[in-house]
Amino acid sequence: MRNRTEIETAISTINHKIGALEVQLEELNEARSDLEQELHQAIIAERTAETLRRIHEVSDENAMRMRLYEDTRTTPIMDDFVSSSKEFLVFENAYTLSKCGKRVSLVIVKSKQKVNCSDNGLTMTDLKKSVGVYVSENCMTYLSETARKYPLFRELVSVDLKAPKTGDTVAFTAPCLLGGQTFKDQTGFGSEYCGEELVYQGKNYGETTKFLIIGVIIEKSALE
Repeated sequence: MRNRTEIETAISTINHKIGALEVQLEELNEARSDLEQELHQAIIAERTAETLRRIHEVSDENAMRMRLYEDTRTTPIMDDFVSSSKEFLVFENAYTLSKCGKRVSLVIVKSKQKVNCSDNGLTMTDLKKSVGVYVSENCMTYLSETARKYPLFRELVSVDLKAPKTGDTVAFTAPCLLGGQTFKDQTGFGSEYCGEELVYQGKNYGETTKFLIIGVIIEKSALE
């Protein structure tokens, strides 16, 4: 039978091993957490690339097409798109690229999952107020980087510099997030409380459904 000193020494040895294993376990947990975060970002990057590649799938069968004007009522359009089976919404001849002289149609998809995107708070109201303009590198000198349409115009300038040809579909480097109201967004305002307890969380005024502008279709120039 071991004496007290021997037993205490054995316990101390075991405690030391347990401490070392706990340190190792903590390090492994941190490494796993880092890898899980890295995997999450890789999945989002993969989804983003897949979303951008979809622009090459646009056809007459899977897309809603229409012209957008400054006085267009956009809520019915976005509501119809959300409730339809169509994959794409195309705003035809929305802008003219100054350098190449081509008109471009914007290609929009429903935002169904998290992707890496540019978000300056662009809305359909901003979009319809700017359609029809000539987009050039010079535009960027007048736009603050925080301006709502800055990410969209930056992408359009990038497309312009590639000297695209009529009929080309050109994906953006990153989708541009676009907020558009549907009829559902215009109902359900106000929250309900029972005493201080929140029973129903209502919508905030101006809340929008999210969409993604993924690129453009190159149309004929104004002179063609």
